[in-house]
Amino acid sequence: MLEEMFNSSAHPFYNSASYMALGAIPEDKYVEFVCYWFEQYHKHIDAELVSTIHHIAEANTYAMQRISHELFDEVSSGEKADRLILTKAVNNIIEAEAPRFARMLSHVPDRQQNLLFAIAKEGRVQKIMSAAFLRKYHLASSSAVQNAIKHLIELDLVTQDDKKQYMVEDVFLKLYLNQISEK
Repeated sequence: MLEEMFNSSAHPFYNSASYMALGAIPEDKYVEFVCYWFEQYHKHIDAELVSTIHHIAEANTYAMQRISHELFDEVSSGEKADRLILTKAVNNIIEAEAPRFARMLSHVPDRQQNLLFAIAKEGRVQKIMSAAFLRKYHLASSSAVQNAIKHLIELDLVTQDDKKQYMVEDVFLKLYLNQISEK
């Protein structure tokens, strides 16, 4: 939406700003930052656990911050964060987002949902119309998948990276989809 606002001649801010791509913040910077702020409040966290958060968040700044914040809230002064508390923190976030995600899914037809669940399960997938992928996830046909992916992209539920891999970009939506598909 923002990109369109600055790059479309139909919008008032057309060509009024320069495009600047921001890469992912390196993991070691996150580790240093999170460990520092936990210690400032007499809470403790190992660098390894921060790396686990970085992995769960897929280096997404918002997800990294939200998980770290939820974990920080779960740890009392003088205590040390651990994997069990991290799991609880992530589950708290998924639980808080579940009604929104359920509403979103209620507007997505079954065939599109099936593809969305398959992409979430894979993490990143390039060949969504391959026979192997269709069989593995019991998807209808390559033409049905082609139609479904078009709609999922329009709904901003799925994106494609520079390597032409499809993914559910919202980390918490992906976690939610994987969690409910296991039930």
